[in-house]
Amino acid sequence: MLKRVRDGEVDRVVVRKVTRLGRTMRAMSENVHEIVEDHDTGLNVQNDGLEVEPGGELSMNDEMILNVLAWAAEIEAKKIRENTKEGLRAAEAAGKWVGRPPCGFTTDADGYLQPTEEFGDAVEAIRAVEDLGWSHRKAARYTGVPRRTVPSLVEDREVYLSQHGADDF
Repeated sequence: MLKRVRDGEVDRVVVRKVTRLGRTMRAMSENVHEIVEDHDTGLNVQNDGLEVEPGGELSMNDEMILNVLAWAAEIEAKKIRENTKEGLRAAEAAGKWVGRPPCGFTTDADGYLQPTEEFGDAVEAIRAVEDLGWSHRKAARYTGVPRRTVPSLVEDREVYLSQHGADDF
C-alpha cells in the first residue's frame, strides 16, 4: 500500500481500523504522516471516524485521535502476544506438541503427537547413526529420510523413544 502511495497511484487510503497502518504507535504515526503530509493522500479510518481529505492536513483533533487509537492498538497487540505465549506454555505443560511436528509424526485434533507412516523410517535413521555409526548421508539414503533431517532426529531421539513405542533401541 505504501509503495502505491509513494508512487502516486492512489488518492485516498481507506482502512477499517488504525491497526492496519502499523503494528506500533511509532509505525502508525510515521505511516499516517507519510500518507497524509508527505504525499498529500487522503485517509479514512472507517471504524474510528477519522477522515482526512487529499491535500489536507491532520488537525490537532485528528492527531489526538490517532495517538489514542495507536496507543490502544499497541496495548491490544501486546496483550494478544502475551495470551498467545501463555497458551503455548499451557499446551506444552499439558504434553501437547507446539509447532511443526517432527519427522514421522503428525498432531491429532487435540495437539498430541501421533506417529505416521514415516515414523519407522525416522527410527531406522536414528538406529543407523547411533548403533551402526553411519553418516547422516548414508542413513538418509538407506531410510529415505531427508539428509538434513537426520541430525534433528538424532538430537530429538527422546521424542521417538519415550512416548511412541520405539523403546527397543
